[in-house]
Amino acid sequence: MKIKTNLFPPVLAAVLMLGGGCQNFLEKEPLDRLSLDTYYTKESDAIHAINAAYSPFAGGDDFWGKALWMIGDGASDNSMPGGTDPDFIPIDNFTVDADNPRLADTWRGHYNVIGRANVVLEKVPGIPMNETLQNRVLGEARFLRALAYFNLVRIFGDVPLLTGVTTSVAQLKVPRSPVADVYALIKEDLAFAAAGETLPVKYEKAEDKGRATRGAAKALLAKVHLTRQEFPEAAARAAEVMAMPYDLVQEYGTLFTVAGENSVESVFEIQHLSCNLGMGGRGQAFFAPFGSGLTGSWDGWGTNIPTLDFVNAYEPGDLRKSVTLFLPDSVYRYPNLKGGVYKHEASRSVNGYNIRKYVIGPGADVCAMDSPMNDYVLRFADVLLMFAEAANETGNPAAAEHALNRVRKRAGLPAKTGLSPAAFRDAVLHERRMELGMESERWFDLVRTGRAIPVMTAHGKTLTENHLIFPIPRAELDLNPLLTQNLGYN
Repeated sequence: MKIKTNLFPPVLAAVLMLGGGCQNFLEKEPLDRLSLDTYYTKESDAIHAINAAYSPFAGGDDFWGKALWMIGDGASDNSMPGGTDPDFIPIDNFTVDADNPRLADTWRGHYNVIGRANVVLEKVPGIPMNETLQNRVLGEARFLRALAYFNLVRIFGDVPLLTGVTTSVAQLKVPRSPVADVYALIKEDLAFAAAGETLPVKYEKAEDKGRATRGAAKALLAKVHLTRQEFPEAAARAAEVMAMPYDLVQEYGTLFTVAGENSVESVFEIQHLSCNLGMGGRGQAFFAPFGSGLTGSWDGWGTNIPTLDFVNAYEPGDLRKSVTLFLPDSVYRYPNLKGGVYKHEASRSVNGYNIRKYVIGPGADVCAMDSPMNDYVLRFADVLLMFAEAANETGNPAAAEHALNRVRKRAGLPAKTGLSPAAFRDAVLHERRMELGMESERWFDLVRTGRAIPVMTAHGKTLTENHLIFPIPRAELDLNPLLTQNLGYN
């Protein structure tokens, strides 16, 4: 089962909307006697509150499915627009401006998570309840807040740090904090969440599947350290996750099926519930080939397609290629499709290829643009590759090779051995590209390794250091006069 994050009282949902730029709502009088001061009195209120903090990842905000892939893969050499989407094309071409609605979705959605997490962190400590459960709820909130700020700081650079409950527009008018300060809060939150007495290693109850775990906190902390080039710390945190009960699933393709969700490889996933109040994933609608019928009641849009550079980067025999991509003239089995199979025709896209990952086809639980397929945030393969990179940088080549080759073995590829540190560095970045392709990782990998400008220049794009972060949405600048715009943007 998946977390029913939509099952929380309507009044609480409204109260928790204070996380980002909602001026009209904030000026209204309360519609019920429940309030921030009177609602949080019992254990079930704490559960409702933390469930609400998960909700923006999968609900109407759904910045993961509607926007993050445009940055994570679309701004990179992995993918490109498959049509004339006016929101995606400027991101892909580095001509984006402050009016881009997908960037606005990303900003608002992440601050919605932060606002809801802040409510939990302020109100739940005062609730008389089981101490173990209380610590767990607080750890979940700190993890979610850290994840939201991690995405924001990588996308926008300096961002406002909101760490308390906001009950008025005035409280939202704060200046941007330096990147170093944002990362300091992220590390503090994750250290709390990763502590032994906070989050469990795993959940026993089926209804708790998908909640943040100690492994998720440590894995995200490893990625934060890797991003900051703190390699000893990254290696240590990744090694701690590797000692936990995670493993690679046997077949890569099972990861991208509904039956393969929340597997032994899953460290943290966004839980989707299709046909349930807009809680479904959007990847299928954006990725499925245009007019293919693979999305059930709607045709796929083919908005995002792989570049030929990405297609040609696969090594011969890589088993991940046919899972990640629809290949011209290949046949794929979709039992709920008329005839039971889909044959991919090259005419479906400008270069003959489409993205298959996250496309599960039609079914009773696929409604309009909603799919029940979860989005991966952290997988064990990602952890292995983070460890391999960090171990290489800290002079531990044997351990680095072993971690890298575990991932390559599953992909049906030969081991990499005896590489120089520089060559191994390239090998890990390549492996991350192929293993995590179309999972919103590539752009961030290019930026943190200093390769974004040379790689994208070679890919025919024109960009400078200013383009390594994106413009602050204009709507936020208009609401908050203390915000400043990033260099190079109006």
